[in-house]
Amino acid sequence: MIYTLSSNSSFCDYLASLWLDEQKSDLWGLSQITIYVPTNRAAKTLREAFLRQSKGKTLLLPKIISFANLDVFDATIPQAISFIERQLILSKLIQKKQPMGEDKAFALAQSLAELIDEMHQYDVHFEDLKSIAPENFAEHWQETLSFLDIMDSYWPEILAEKGKTDPSLYQIKQADSLIQKWQTNKPNDLIYAVGFTGGLPIVERFLKAVSLLPNGRIYIPDLDTDMSDDIWENVDETHPSYYQKRLLDYLNVKRKDVIRLDENISDRFHLLSVALTPAAETQIWQKNLHLHVDENIRLIECQTPQNEAFEIACIANARKNSSSCHTGSTIGKARQNSNAKMECHLG
Repeated sequence: MIYTLSSNSSFCDYLASLWLDEQKSDLWGLSQITIYVPTNRAAKTLREAFLRQSKGKTLLLPKIISFANLDVFDATIPQAISFIERQLILSKLIQKKQPMGEDKAFALAQSLAELIDEMHQYDVHFEDLKSIAPENFAEHWQETLSFLDIMDSYWPEILAEKGKTDPSLYQIKQADSLIQKWQTNKPNDLIYAVGFTGGLPIVERFLKAVSLLPNGRIYIPDLDTDMSDDIWENVDETHPSYYQKRLLDYLNVKRKDVIRLDENISDRFHLLSVALTPAAETQIWQKNLHLHVDENIRLIECQTPQNEAFEIACIANARKNSSSCHTGSTIGKARQNSNAKMECHLG
C-alpha cells in the first residue's frame, strides 16, 4: 500500500498519531514495526514525534532505521573506507597528478570524493563521462578527463589493496543485500518506508522491494493529487514532482491508487500545485489561480534574491520557534529593479 500526506500537516506527528491509534489495543504492537527513513535526522524527528504524540506515556517504540545506516550483515561486502582516509589519499594522488599546495589538494579531494559518490548513487561509470561534452568543448573536456582518470586508474586499485569500498557503494550494496534477503524470504512483519521520494536508483529498488512485501507500506510526502491527469503525464525533469512520478511509474502504481491520509487539503496546497504547473500548461493560471487565494496568503516583493532569502528565513524561524505570530503562506518575487517596500508579514 502507498500513502501520501500534504505538507500542511506535520508529516511525522500525523503518522506517529496514526500508528499509535492503530496499535492502541496491542501493548507490543508498535515494537513489531520496522520503519525505514531517508536520513539520521529523519529518524530523530520521527522518534521525537512518537514522544510528543504519546503524551508522556511509556511505550515501546518501533525500530526506526536510517537508510544511510542499514547495517545489514553480509560478509561478502567490504567495509567502507572512512571519509577522512579517502580524502587524504585522494589529495596525495592529486598532488602527484598536478603539483599544488596541500590545502588546495585537500579541497579538490573532497570534490572528487563527492563526484565518486554521486557516480555510484546514479550508477554512472567513468566511461560514460567521456562522451558527455559537446564537440566545441571536447578538447577542454579531455584535459578534465585526464585529471579525473584518478578515479578510474588509481583509486579502484587502492581500494582493492585495502579491502575496502567507497561509502556510497557500501550503502548501495547493503541495501541490495537487504532486498535480496527479502526476496528470498519475505518477512510478514510490518515494514514501512517513510519520507522517500525516489530519485536514486537504489532508493527506487528498495521501495519496490518494500511494496512487494506482505505487510509493506510506503508513505510519500506531498504527492500532488490536485494536478490533472493530463498535466501529470507531461511532468518532466524540471518539475518538483518529477521524481515522484518516476517512482510511481517504476512501482507500476497509478497516482489515483495512492491513498491520501489527509482529506482536507488546504488552499495553500492548491495554490502551490497551480503555481508549479509545467510551463507548457500555464494557460490554466488565468482560469484557476484566483480560486485558491484566501486571506492567509501574503505576497512579499523583494528587491534582491538576498532580501527574498532573508524573508523566507525570517518566516521559517518564526514557525520553528512556535511564536505567537501568525505566519501566512508567501510567494516571493525577486525583482532586481523593483522599488517595492520590503515587508515581513509576521504580525
